[in-house]
Amino acid sequence: MPTINQLVNKPRTSKAKKTKELALKINWNSQSKSYSFANSPQKSGICKKVGVLNPRKPNSANRAFARVVLKNKKEVAVYIPGEKHNLQEYSSVLISGGGAQDLPGVKYHVIRGHGDAEGVKERKQGRSLYGVKKKKLKKVYGGKTVLRDISFSVKKGSIHGFIGPNGAGKTTTLNCLMSGVKPSGGEIYLEGQKIGQDELINQKIGFMTEQAPFSASLRVEDFIHLAGQVRNIPPQQVEQRLRKSDLNNYRTKKCGELSTVLDEPTSGLDPSYRGILLNQLEQVRARGGTVLISSHILSDLQKLVDSVTLIDRGQIIYTGGKPADIEEMYDKLLLKEKIAEKKGQTFI
Repeated sequence: MPTINQLVNKPRTSKAKKTKELALKINWNSQSKSYSFANSPQKSGICKKVGVLNPRKPNSANRAFARVVLKNKKEVAVYIPGEKHNLQEYSSVLISGGGAQDLPGVKYHVIRGHGDAEGVKERKQGRSLYGVKKKKLKKVYGGKTVLRDISFSVKKGSIHGFIGPNGAGKTTTLNCLMSGVKPSGGEIYLEGQKIGQDELINQKIGFMTEQAPFSASLRVEDFIHLAGQVRNIPPQQVEQRLRKSDLNNYRTKKCGELSTVLDEPTSGLDPSYRGILLNQLEQVRARGGTVLISSHILSDLQKLVDSVTLIDRGQIIYTGGKPADIEEMYDKLLLKEKIAEKKGQTFI
């Protein structure tokens, strides 16, 4: 036992509490390919599944939980306290010991807050309420301005529709978001981060064009696996989803051979498959994802979107919440703009 003088010169310091839970005591050495034992207060992992569990206590609300694969190759059930924080499959999380008392077998919980930001202290930690923001976006081709002061915001976890006639600037706007086209002016933000400053931000964006983005000589299964590899999706997950889709019957065919099933390459999908796609987009929204969609089929947008932007001749005519009748609004605003144009006025 230390003396009083020793304690005055060197006071006792409280030791960091370390969990006794098994998964947090095991470390994995990837070089020696061996396990070692050392307590740690938390460990990082990847969400394999997110769902809800029924607690043992009657009349209690369901508990959010996740199956997390840790870096030491252990898979554990984890309680998600409070809100779900938009966790989904392949989300990176930190876990610590201690689960919910009324959830049998759940001995861990997700840490949100200081622990998550430990390795990125120099980066901005604030999260924007908006999935996408565009400020005064401008694009000039050969001296001709095709986009003028395009400014709008899309709330995170919503579906936003772009409507307008051919050549209005919808595709150019989306290409600027994907960094496929460099804007001549303005700024684009995704979840509070400016696009162009961090190349990793593009990994959060998926883009489906009206033209096929693949080589005609490439096999279907090779293209699907290549797309999954680019986005760091495990091959097992890609294979599982491929088998569930109708493309599984055509996996060994070349992509160029599938073009014969398209009635109109510009629209790309018949009504039945279009319905499947719209259902998938609704699932993305339910998981907290943000969707931007451009379509001439206004009836689909009426059912799907939460907000819309009407673009004509590179300018925004309307942006905001979804109106009661998108098609009626579309016709009225374009007609009003044409009348103003004939009178030599500018309508915005």
